[in-house]
Amino acid sequence: MLIAQEIAQPVYDVLYSEGVKAYVLSDYESAKEKFSNAYAVAPGNTKIRNMYVNTLIKLGENSVNSGQDDEALSLFLQADEISNNPEVKAALAEMIAVISPEEALRRQETNQVIAEVRENQNQPTGSQNSDQTT
Repeated sequence: MLIAQEIAQPVYDVLYSEGVKAYVLSDYESAKEKFSNAYAVAPGNTKIRNMYVNTLIKLGENSVNSGQDDEALSLFLQADEISNNPEVKAALAEMIAVISPEEALRRQETNQVIAEVRENQNQPTGSQNSDQTT
């Protein structure tokens, strides 16, 4: 009967449940694999996204603690790409800046360029000539 219930559950629910079990047992590598697969199947599922991001952050923190800054940076960048929570993104930006000031500067410059492009797109096309006097 248990097998029939598992088959009836969507694949991402099974992967999510397995990921949670692994996370609770501090098996973050296994949790990452499960959440990654679940996220690939259901990228719009908030609980999957949140647990996947939390797992990446936990692995990143473990990497920092063991002196593997490159691995930590990679994990934090993945988490930042997936997360849509502004508070999490801000915390990740701080972690990234500590590990790699160069990456933080590159990201800041990129964000400035994006902001300038958006600002230019919002300006009326005739505004350039309005400043000139004839």
